[in-house]
Amino acid sequence: MIESFIGLEIHIQLLTKTKVFCNCKNEFTHVPNSHVCPVCMGYPGVLPVLNEEAVRKAYIVCRAMNCHLNKKAVFDRKNYFYPDMPKNYQISQFNSPFGVKGLIEMEGVPKVRIHDAHLEEDAGKLVHEGMTSYCDYN
Repeated sequence: MIESFIGLEIHIQLLTKTKVFCNCKNEFTHVPNSHVCPVCMGYPGVLPVLNEEAVRKAYIVCRAMNCHLNKKAVFDRKNYFYPDMPKNYQISQFNSPFGVKGLIEMEGVPKVRIHDAHLEEDAGKLVHEGMTSYCDYN
């Protein structure tokens, strides 16, 4: 008998007033690139500041998934090139995320194991119109 093991990576957007690492509004319905700053764009000499509201909401998600909460959460710099990533890196958590080893139990369904729950920035999105693509860093 063969047993299947399926892994999923699921992203959720926390409804915060500002972005995770700067004070720009967290709104996607405005004019493209109208809520950006030197931190969003990765200009030299600027440093990110962690959004406390995002941290609180991330911990709420961890608790909802019965994760073990790490006493120390660390952010990492994941380097890669992608058109919607102006800094060519993403601030994320890999080695020490907020929550690990979670478990979701639902009646009549096998237990869902959660490897980890972490917070990361999503710098922008690509908008495709016909043969042209645009970057929106809101």
